[in-house]
Amino acid sequence: MKLAMKLRTRLFLSISALITVALLGLLLGLVSVMQMASSQQSLVRNNFATLDLGLKLRQTLGDQLVVMLSENPDRAAFDKSRDHYLQLLDEGIAHEQVSDGFKYGFKQAKADYQDFCRPTRIHVAPPIC
Repeated sequence: MKLAMKLRTRLFLSISALITVALLGLLLGLVSVMQMASSQQSLVRNNFATLDLGLKLRQTLGDQLVVMLSENPDRAAFDKSRDHYLQLLDEGIAHEQVSDGFKYGFKQAKADYQDFCRPTRIHVAPPIC
């Protein structure tokens, strides 16, 4: 036995189903946009932290260069600046470990800096005039 349905009822049900599917699509789109915005926000936050550390590292190296090139180098000021630089590098390494697998090169920078600070045993002969 067939159920008799008026045309008006059929139109109402089909329009209701269409609106329901459209609202579900909008909801799915909203959720995906919110998730994408959250991931982009965390990436931007990580990049700002990395840029801030890079700026501080550059400033500290500049301070060390000024101390080394002065007529009377202050060993205590250089040691303080070196310790601050190493502390910033450790912060960068900790930031690398917390971030989602991004490598910014702080470990390599620390190894290179320690190699630079290690005294060399090469002696340069005075130029012959």
